[in-house]
Order: sequence, then structure tokens, then C-alpha cells
Amino acid sequence: MTVDDPNIRKAEEADFLAIARVWHASWHVSEGLLCPAAAQGRNLAWFEGRAGTNATRMFVAQIQGEIVGFVGWEEDGIDQLFVLPDYFGCGIAQRLLNVAEDVLRSEGHLKIWLHCVKGNDRASRFYEKQGWRVVHEFDAEMKTNTAPVLARALHMEKDL
Repeated sequence: MTVDDPNIRKAEEADFLAIARVWHASWHVSEGLLCPAAAQGRNLAWFEGRAGTNATRMFVAQIQGEIVGFVGWEEDGIDQLFVLPDYFGCGIAQRLLNVAEDVLRSEGHLKIWLHCVKGNDRASRFYEKQGWRVVHEFDAEMKTNTAPVLARALHMEKDL
């Protein structure tokens, strides 16, 4: 198995710690740099406490047995798409996003949404290349170990 051919599969309970590690590492280099107040309240333990809350609606990407990315969705929206920074730009995020979009399409959704922190240009460009469009901006509440932090975010949508 290569970076070009990761193993994409449904998440399992045994994956939760690895998912938290991916989420923590990816979030801190993508969104955390844009939201330092939120980053201070999001240590690895914070991610571990939330990583397994929706395993039935998650897929992971593995390379040589290591989980390197994951995607999660809720109702008609993509909640999470994170890949280890060492694998940015390798096509793993696109594969995971395609799987989630296929599931949402099979559930009958005609329009789906996701949120991207404003200023996360790498992510917003990636989504736009995948056919997503910015519909509006809003103030998103980022939960932390202490108090929530507000950050400007993009509400993006895609027609399926």
C-alpha cells in the first residue's frame, strides 16, 4: 500500500486514540495557528475526549497500518476532515472527502455543507477544487478545555 493507495475503511472503537492524534496534529498546524486562543485550550487530551463521539459516521485512511487521516459527517454536513501534516497534498484528503460525499449522496442528500476557518487558505482552496463554494461567513464557536472561543468561519456548500 502506498500514499497513492491508502486503505480507506470505517472507523472502529480501537481507532479513537489514533484519530485524536491525527486531529490534534492537523488542527494545530492548520486552524490552531489562526486561532491561538483556541489552540491554548485544545491539547491532545481535549481531542482524545472527543475523537470517538461519532464512529458510526467516520472513515479512516491507513498507510502501512498507521491511521493518517479521517473524515466524519453528521446529518447533511461534513464535520471533520483531517490528515497528518506529513500527508498534506498527497490525495488522502480527497479520497476521504469523496467517501463521505458518496455516503451522503446515497442517503439522498442533494446539498451538503462544511465549515472552514477563515484564513485556512490551503483547506478552502482544496474544497473549492472539489466543487465546494463559500455561501457565507459567520462567527463559529470553538470549544476548548476552558471557555469557547469565537473564530470567523466559512460556510461552504456543494450540490451532489
